[in-house]
Amino acid sequence: MRGKPRIHLDPCPSKLNCQKGVNKGAGCLTDQIEKLDCCGGVLAQDFGQIAFTEKIKMAQENTLNVVNQAVADPSTVGLASFGIALFTLSFLNAGLIGPNAVSIIIPMCLLTALIHFFACLNGFKKNELFTGLVFGIYGMFWAIYGLMDLGVAMKLYLVDANTLLVFLIAYTIFTVYVLAAAFVTNKAVILTLVALLAVFVLLDLGLAGYPSLLVVAGYVGIVDGLLALYVSAAGLLGALWGRSVLPVGPIAG
Repeated sequence: MRGKPRIHLDPCPSKLNCQKGVNKGAGCLTDQIEKLDCCGGVLAQDFGQIAFTEKIKMAQENTLNVVNQAVADPSTVGLASFGIALFTLSFLNAGLIGPNAVSIIIPMCLLTALIHFFACLNGFKKNELFTGLVFGIYGMFWAIYGLMDLGVAMKLYLVDANTLLVFLIAYTIFTVYVLAAAFVTNKAVILTLVALLAVFVLLDLGLAGYPSLLVVAGYVGIVDGLLALYVSAAGLLGALWGRSVLPVGPIAG
């Protein structure tokens, strides 16, 4: 008598599906890895794929490390240009220099914007969102301000005070949440942003009907420019000397 045909049950359905082409690619490989105890192992080519994937991950990590090591801290040059520009412009706002200062103010603002955009791009290259965002948006401020002064000097247009006020209010709002984000950096950066926020608020109020506050904004801006230069100097000296030279007051974490 014939015996009943035996039905072979593959204890590893994922392997069968892979052979039939039901599960392909990473999904199939994942199923086989998850069924190691059931199947007793994976195919040799699966191990090759795993090794290849690990090599890709290692290469990506090494590339990121090389980029981070090759690109210096862009905030140092960004803060230096910001400090110099704000320090100089604030003398004009405080009434300490005359209107002919635009011969310096205009090219200074445009070059500061260029340096800021350079710092922005390198900040993003280093995967530093704060650096990239801050210098990108404040770089836009310097570019617009420089072009505005250039257009006025060339008598191409007149500045609308109400539009300028709205523009400054927008940057006041931006500075508020940048300051909130900076509370995880250090005290020197926080103090610099607090002073910058004060400058914007005073400028807003000055254009809103309290012109005497524009002069106050100028004096506060002079102080803020010096603070920005201090933070830049701390970064430069710390990088070259290999230790903290100028204290910045790190936030205890």
